Amino acid sequence: VINILLCFGCRRLLVNRRRNIPELESNPQVEFVSDVEEIFKQSDIITLHAPLTKDTFHIIDENAIHLMKRGVMLIAPMYTPSISRF
Repeated sequence: VINILLCFGCRRLLVNRRRNIPELESNPQVEFVSDVEEIFKQSDIITLHAPLTKDTFHIIDENAIHLMKRGVMLIAPMYTPSISRF
């Protein structure tokens, strides 16, 4: 997904708590942010790529939606329990 977005000239923000992906760490076109709330606040397109865990269960909740820009595109090709029904 990161490489596809490169074709569109997108700025890529990532939250990776492990930060053990050397090809991304050294890529100047990828910016790591401290927490997912920064991604919610800054992004026009948000894609979720994470396993379903206690940390990602309902990661998109009412608070997350309120932090997002108006008109944000949310792509969630992961488990739907990551998105809360509110």
